[in-house]
Amino acid sequence: MSASSVKVTKDISAFVLRNIQRMADERVLIGFPSTGAARKDGPVGNAYLGFIHEHGAPKANIPARPFLVPGVRASLPRALKALKVYGAKSMTDPSQLEKGLEAAGAIARDSAKKTITSQGTAGDPATPFAPLSPVTLAARKRAKVKGTRALIRTGSLLNSITYVVKKGK
Repeated sequence: MSASSVKVTKDISAFVLRNIQRMADERVLIGFPSTGAARKDGPVGNAYLGFIHEHGAPKANIPARPFLVPGVRASLPRALKALKVYGAKSMTDPSQLEKGLEAAGAIARDSAKKTITSQGTAGDPATPFAPLSPVTLAARKRAKVKGTRALIRTGSLLNSITYVVKKGK
């Protein structure tokens, strides 16, 4: 096929390039935004508690119970599939990009939450959460807290995991 046999009826290359640039400039962040991360039961916020539980605090005898990174990592195949579908649609309809980022964010958020409710096995079946210590279980019993699952006491930490779509760098 020679160059003379191609006829351009409508050039949308600038439109497509703008959409590609928008895709590069927007991102979805999963975790604990600064708003809504406060807790009613103490001065330490959910973002701080999430960090402690994700990485552990050996001096306080708190083992690492990673939930955010493994949960997001486990969600990647589904989240990327959603981004691919919406990304293709956004080439002609820019509003689809936002929908794709929202879908990917919800998938990752839900996977991180599932990692907590499954006690670690949703994010990495080979590394379930360390069980609560007898000291923690006794403290919960004294406080009349019935739950015996790690990272779930009031539901505040679990319910504060979310995502935000951020525009720009």
